[in-house]
Amino acid sequence: MSMSRTQTRFLAASPEQVWDVLSTPSLWPAFADDVQSFTVVGAEGLVGPGAARRLRLGDEVKVLPSARVRGSIHGLTAPPATITALETDAVLEWTQAQPGGGTAQRYELTPQGSGTLMTRRTESTGPLAAAWWASLGGPLSHDLS
Repeated sequence: MSMSRTQTRFLAASPEQVWDVLSTPSLWPAFADDVQSFTVVGAEGLVGPGAARRLRLGDEVKVLPSARVRGSIHGLTAPPATITALETDAVLEWTQAQPGGGTAQRYELTPQGSGTLMTRRTESTGPLAAAWWASLGGPLSHDLS
């Protein structure tokens, strides 16, 4: 079973400017209402513009959803997600194993005129995908604002 949602939004910024935000874990709560925190395991404070390094393919990240009770339980019990695709100024994807399946969230940046089209796809797979989607998948795929 698979549950997914894909959304695209035009942003009045270059792909490089959008990438600077997208590749900075500490900024995720500022642009993603569904994320309370997004941190690189073992590299807290070392990732982002002007820092020692940026996200790298294979980095493990802790994604804490904003949902109060469910987000807290997720934070205590879920394994880290892994950065599974990374192309500077173009693609960022993380995947996370879940009991009975997994979740992936992929961002693609496409230049368009004076700005960028940002497409986000959230997908949960496995036999428990529907149950997981009902609890946290929906909040992780809220409307891009």
